[in-house]
Amino acid sequence: MMTKLEEVPILKLFRESVDACREALSKVEVREELTYHYAIVRVYSKLLVTSCSIYTLLANGFPDDAMALCRQLYENLVIIDTLLKGKQKNNMDLLERFMDAPAIMMLKDDYITLLYAFDHDANDQYAKSHMSMINKEIQKYLKKYKKNAIQTFKDYWWSGFDSFSIMAEHSAFPKGYIYSLLSDKVHMNAFGVFHYLDESEPGILLGATEYGKQQPLRYVSLFLYCSAGIIHDHYPDICPLNVIKNLKHFSDAAIQYVEP
Repeated sequence: MMTKLEEVPILKLFRESVDACREALSKVEVREELTYHYAIVRVYSKLLVTSCSIYTLLANGFPDDAMALCRQLYENLVIIDTLLKGKQKNNMDLLERFMDAPAIMMLKDDYITLLYAFDHDANDQYAKSHMSMINKEIQKYLKKYKKNAIQTFKDYWWSGFDSFSIMAEHSAFPKGYIYSLLSDKVHMNAFGVFHYLDESEPGILLGATEYGKQQPLRYVSLFLYCSAGIIHDHYPDICPLNVIKNLKHFSDAAIQYVEP
């Protein structure tokens, strides 16, 4: 049976810095509207929830899974940077595409699911009725964005780039070695089967471990600090100065942290 591990000082600092972020954000007046302020709040709030998940995994002894979630934080950072660049240019087209993207992705998922249903039963009446409804919605976006098929909306189409890789290379935070390293923990492959962040003892892990926190802590602190820093420059109400100071303290400690 898994038991919660004792909270070490660096994890306490992690928790307190994220709590400071959450407390500050909870005081921000948020309106569901077509503004960069609202878009940034949505991305940043997701980043904080993911950070809470990383903390929970580390506190309970699952550093490899925490490392995998660090990739989401990096992706959040690139998205935030892309949106803030659009805000600087007053690019309302980029903002509108970003706000339309969730509805379009849901329509795309429904469309692909219905095609699968038709492959197994071409006379599925429910699928036919549902396809008729979503096609009406799809046509609105195809016309609006001058597309000829819902499949042409790629995952990061809203950014103006064909892929996350290209978007990242046009951001202030290109992937370099970081994305590949983090992806090794996301995808199941031979490397992941044989390599654990906890290298204290040879053997096969079957549950929680006390070690392996060093690397994910460094990455989560870096991505949190960078994200909050660039947001602060544009929206200090979202990330006030006390939040930046807390995250800087956590980042400095995480960089210096060495497994006992």
